[in-house]
Amino acid sequence: MASVFIAGPVEESWETRTGERVSLYLSAPGTADGADDGSLRAAMDAADAIVLDLAAEPLRLLPMARATGIPIWVDVHDYDGAAEFHRPFLAAADAVFCNADRLGDPVAFLRFCVDAGASLAVCTLGADVLAALAAGARSAATVLRSRHLHPLLDDVLPPAP
Repeated sequence: MASVFIAGPVEESWETRTGERVSLYLSAPGTADGADDGSLRAAMDAADAIVLDLAAEPLRLLPMARATGIPIWVDVHDYDGAAEFHRPFLAAADAVFCNADRLGDPVAFLRFCVDAGASLAVCTLGADVLAALAAGARSAATVLRSRHLHPLLDDVLPPAP
């Protein structure tokens, strides 16, 4: 897959003892003067997907990225569902990624993204990921005890007692 790198913020992230994410932005580049826009456009045209970070320069380049017709992927991180800065990125996105830490209703947000035109919307559970993994493990354990996952398994599983 061909890709284009456009400098965004430099960020360090840590997890607290309770699983919460803490991020510190070390730098956030401003907008460029446009001198490299021709080579950026050529790189975008050759890409399979354009991944834009939430920063001033990618925001400036959004119209150019949209004009290519190449799918645009954005990560709106811990979007709260209302922040203005994220809206142009969401409007342009073919694929949206985020975490649920600040969303009141993550499922409604994912439906909003798809209804607005995204073909893919993914929301991780952030600090609640351990609870989700435990629930998934319980569900998988229940299903895996079933002899009827698929008829082909009858030939490879030992006979029922």
